[in-house]
Amino acid sequence: MKHLFLFFLLLLSSARAWSQNYGLQFDGLSNHLVLCDAPELQIAEAFTVEAWVNAAEWKPAAWQGSIVTKDGAAGTGFALRAGNNGTLDFVMGTTAGWQSAQTTTIMNTNQWYHVAAVVADGTITVYINGVPEGSQTYAGTPVVGTSPVTIGESSGFPGRGWPGIIDEVRIWNLARNSQELNQMMATPLTGNEPGLTAYLPMNEGAGTTTANLLGCDASFAGGLGDDAWVEGFVLAATDVGVTAITNPDVLSIYERPVKVGGTIRNFGVDPVSGFAVQLLVNGEIALEQTYEGSLAAGETEPFVFDAPYDFTDNDNNEVTVQISYAEDDNATNDAATINYERPDGGTVVTVFDARQHNFGAAGQTQSREIILPANMEDYEQLLLHFSVDCPGTGCDPWDQPASIFIDTPQGSFEIARYITPFGIACGPWTIDVTDFKSVMGGPITFRSFIQVWGASGWLLNADLEFVKAETPSYQRINRLWETSNLVYGDPAISYDLPEQEVEVSPMAQSTHLRMTISGHGQGNTDNAAEFSNRTHSLWADGALVAPHHLWKTDCAQNTCANQLGTWLFSRAGWCPGQEVIPFTVNLTDLATPGAPLSLDYVLEDYTNFLNTGYNGSSHTEPHYRIYAYLVEQSDVRLSAFNNLRATGLQIATNGNPANPVFEGITFTVENTGSQDMQNPTLAYFINGDFVFEETIAATIAPGETYLHTFTEVSGFTPGAFNTVVATLTASGDQNLSDDAIHTVISPDLVVDTEVQQALPAFSVFPNPTSGRFEYEVGDPFLGGSIQVFDSQGRLIKTLTIQSNRAMVTGLLQQTGVFYLVAQAPGGHRGVQRIVVL
Repeated sequence: MKHLFLFFLLLLSSARAWSQNYGLQFDGLSNHLVLCDAPELQIAEAFTVEAWVNAAEWKPAAWQGSIVTKDGAAGTGFALRAGNNGTLDFVMGTTAGWQSAQTTTIMNTNQWYHVAAVVADGTITVYINGVPEGSQTYAGTPVVGTSPVTIGESSGFPGRGWPGIIDEVRIWNLARNSQELNQMMATPLTGNEPGLTAYLPMNEGAGTTTANLLGCDASFAGGLGDDAWVEGFVLAATDVGVTAITNPDVLSIYERPVKVGGTIRNFGVDPVSGFAVQLLVNGEIALEQTYEGSLAAGETEPFVFDAPYDFTDNDNNEVTVQISYAEDDNATNDAATINYERPDGGTVVTVFDARQHNFGAAGQTQSREIILPANMEDYEQLLLHFSVDCPGTGCDPWDQPASIFIDTPQGSFEIARYITPFGIACGPWTIDVTDFKSVMGGPITFRSFIQVWGASGWLLNADLEFVKAETPSYQRINRLWETSNLVYGDPAISYDLPEQEVEVSPMAQSTHLRMTISGHGQGNTDNAAEFSNRTHSLWADGALVAPHHLWKTDCAQNTCANQLGTWLFSRAGWCPGQEVIPFTVNLTDLATPGAPLSLDYVLEDYTNFLNTGYNGSSHTEPHYRIYAYLVEQSDVRLSAFNNLRATGLQIATNGNPANPVFEGITFTVENTGSQDMQNPTLAYFINGDFVFEETIAATIAPGETYLHTFTEVSGFTPGAFNTVVATLTASGDQNLSDDAIHTVISPDLVVDTEVQQALPAFSVFPNPTSGRFEYEVGDPFLGGSIQVFDSQGRLIKTLTIQSNRAMVTGLLQQTGVFYLVAQAPGGHRGVQRIVVL
């Protein structure tokens, strides 16, 4: 589907209508603008701030590059800022503390971007060029302060300057949506727009003030002078680029040939067409394809290479999709790159590898985007393994809450929580995150937060393990309560969680509650909530279901032993240096498929008589961190999903290697989705070259397997190895990673499919190699042989298999592609392709 950013339709005329076009250059040190503190500029539950920015460089952390701020040291106001290789971040003070949302590393230096943050309906959303790129629900209510609005620097935390140009700053007392942002971001305003509370066009071009059309003007400060005026935001006439890689996923890329896909966008003013899109693998051009359509200004469109690519020979793949267009005026956004690393054992994906978190340059939040399998039915269990290590400067000394979230098209979810230990490395811990399977498919962002206040902090390691399923299984997750700071016992603040009603799917076969809850705060009545022994209760449809005694008494048995501090003490649902184990309740007997289910979680009565609020030293207000979901499970899909999968490829021959005839190619596809798939296009490639394609007039129903024999058979090289790859293209297919399958037919006309290659085990490494390699085989191959052929099918040597693993040297002395055919005494056969560089 094409997404049109409407503002570009008016961009050319509106941009040229501006008689002046200036912006202000900030040095990133002390330069800034100061407005005022006014009621209409305060953060609120419906709020928007936006600007055009062009960064000369990125500071190490996103919070260090202030764009528009009104943040006070007492936890008030807001700040829109960016850094960390192009990450946009927005933070605001609430009654629950600082709350923030951020993007991944999206923006480049020396390029104009429209950035915005919107607060609406309990959620912070950050936008880049009108596209929502990150969101997070927040706890509490916004807290206003007395700091003035400041541009190019933090209001309350000096030293967080913006290194670059800022233009067209706007503040609204309402929440603007993506369409509204796109319609107006490149159009000058009159100042009379409803909800607009501040507007700085920055078009004076001289002087040491700039006008705010709706109130107090902005004065230059911090050494900002008349020489700071520069040309304001200008979009290139011709500018097409790649915004993301969306396929393949991190597992399929090492299992089969895959199609590579991404999104391309016209960033410029003029329409573009006829440009080349290239696939680079480890820096070398692997595929090139001309984009035949036309992209209007501001238009974004998915792009998929027609030809599949086989990445399985490389343990590490740097995959780049880039534009090659001689008329392009801006090369900074031409490419997107993702690095793939072969999963450990084929199923364990690295999420974070010694990623530092601190209250310093690294920051408390770290994120990484990973493309996971879109079709999760193949996996019965997802396990998150994680641990913390000490940086070279030592571990942080305190036990602090930490969470791992996923940011998905369906929003953000906390999938795991743990508490850091007192000053030592700990872990690994494991949390089963299968409950989130329904929202973990495709490109998602893993976001880690550690509430650390020291400069040293922690190094986080996290791996995601995929456990294969024998039969498909499906989940659906429903939000119940999500808060990082539910204040407990303050007479002025209600701690009554709202009752939630969920419509249970008619296909649900089992249902359960998953709640991660932990109590925090001390120095209060009953030393709540960290050291307060409480029993809460879960209710369903007005009836008590289960009491919940939130008290962990086994901290002394923690495997992360000999910590500093009070690690032996019992606590409200957690121990220092441990994962927080979710509270689960089976609700299957209470949840009627197709009917509503009402759930309530009631906290035990409690009043904090000692103090309220946080006084900065002797106590932290009692509060709970609660993230709770209702999870439905079934052996049939609980939501719509379109997927046509390549499952088989057969080559028919006359069986006579001396005079070979290739008689037929039969391609098997299966609809593993929930909707009919119609009229797919099927194609095949031989040894990397496209041979033939045809569109079949067929409707393939969910669960149906379809066999198609191609009407043309050609492209084979007799007497040589022929690698055949068959691909499918189907409208609406949501999983491109299983659209290709391959087989190898040897000179003796024996066909070795992917399944045959996998059983029993036969592997070769390293691959690619400089000539020396090792092979590893399963026991059935012992006493058999390995024949080594060149790409033309000429036998180079036959090796006898005497052990499960052996090194081979001096055999492959020329560059090129070779085939190793392992033959077991019992008839098993395996083929591996090896590349010599």
